[in-house]
Amino acid sequence: MQPLPALAVQVEMQNGTPATTQGDLLIPLVADFNRVLYTGLEGQYSTDQNTSLLGLGFGYRTIAKEEKILGGYLFVSRNLTPAKHALWVLNPGFERLGEIWDFRANAYLPVGKTNWITREGYAADLDDYEYIIFRQHQELDRWEKKTEQAGIGGDFELGHHFRELRGLSIYAGPYYYHFDHTDNIAGGEARLQYDVNDFISLASSSASGICRNSKFYLYL
Repeated sequence: MQPLPALAVQVEMQNGTPATTQGDLLIPLVADFNRVLYTGLEGQYSTDQNTSLLGLGFGYRTIAKEEKILGGYLFVSRNLTPAKHALWVLNPGFERLGEIWDFRANAYLPVGKTNWITREGYAADLDDYEYIIFRQHQELDRWEKKTEQAGIGGDFELGHHFRELRGLSIYAGPYYYHFDHTDNIAGGEARLQYDVNDFISLASSSASGICRNSKFYLYL
């Protein structure tokens, strides 16, 4: 089975434009042939919305029967939103990795403040002219608030490794996010990945039927 990588660096390209760069560092703390306890550092920066993420966590993996790897992890991250608000998120997860099938499930739990007013004023002043009404000598408009908020969410992913096509894998699964003051977000994502060798993988993914990004992975 593939060993736990000591260092994983991911560069992601969205719609052919380098928009997101992500790096992960996994450091084994206690390890033997059958199990490993590790700490992890993660960072991400998006150039299109000028957002960033810094995270720290711990995880555990063990080899179970039938050559399966079972693991769990808990990360806490500080996310900088497009409006420059600091959002803290807890990310617990579970994984089952095998020769043919993989499974991962994640939860995303915002903590602390999760709702901010980014702009407030008359709709026309916020570039929304739909609600302007002229009545005699008066101009009426709606007062609006533009907000930024985070919601609780989760996703899971099922993966299949093709024995007859060595290095080729396919992954798919749903995601869901709940918000208090706006529409919830639900959809699905599929990913096709090819392992060039033990150090390099290429992947392309689509979310809810829309081609979203391609990815390059480097494992050291």
